[in-house]
Amino acid sequence: MPAAVPLRPPPAPPPRSPERERLAVAIERYNAATLAVDRVAAAQREAAAARTDTFLAVERAEVALNDARESAPLRRTRQLIGEADDGSLTVPEAERALIEARAAYEAAIQDAQLLAQAATEAEQRAGYARGNRNAAIEEVLQASAALAALFAQLEAARVRADEIVGALRVLRLTQRQTSVLYVVRPQPRDDGPAAQRWRAALAALESDADAELPGDGNDEPLPPAAA
Repeated sequence: MPAAVPLRPPPAPPPRSPERERLAVAIERYNAATLAVDRVAAAQREAAAARTDTFLAVERAEVALNDARESAPLRRTRQLIGEADDGSLTVPEAERALIEARAAYEAAIQDAQLLAQAATEAEQRAGYARGNRNAAIEEVLQASAALAALFAQLEAARVRADEIVGALRVLRLTQRQTSVLYVVRPQPRDDGPAAQRWRAALAALESDADAELPGDGNDEPLPPAAA
């Protein structure tokens, strides 16, 4: 039986650039901030339910107090003639229950106010963290060879277009043909393959500091500009 071949550990990932390291920190802080927003929102939903419940409890306590006051003469009469008590709330008991219900409702209102302030602050922190993350993404892009190559291709395309336009002018085209150079101007596309790849790369960078850009790493390089 052949000897077992020991498994080799996977190669360590390459070290991050300073820009990507800052992006990783910014993503972590943004994720923590959005998690805080979600927690506050969940607490607000619970507080809203508690406010509704305590409000209804106040209404029930008010009804119970009215019933106790109306039944107080009959209760006293039964006591005087020796009949058993029916076990319903007395006026003092109903009054205490109403005081407690109102206190619980006021506490629920205060909780809702505190959470509203907390939600505002959490949203502000999340917005600040989002801005820092986006700024870190921009730093990664500015330091990327892929973006530099993209600008180089754009400049080469502009030079080539100028050469073509110059050649057509030398040919002394008719007025109708020459007007095509100035009237028919294709609009830039933001739904082409290159735009889609960059859009996907930017979306990936929002949550993964190690996401590759088109032309970086093992990704296929952008096609060269036509000569």
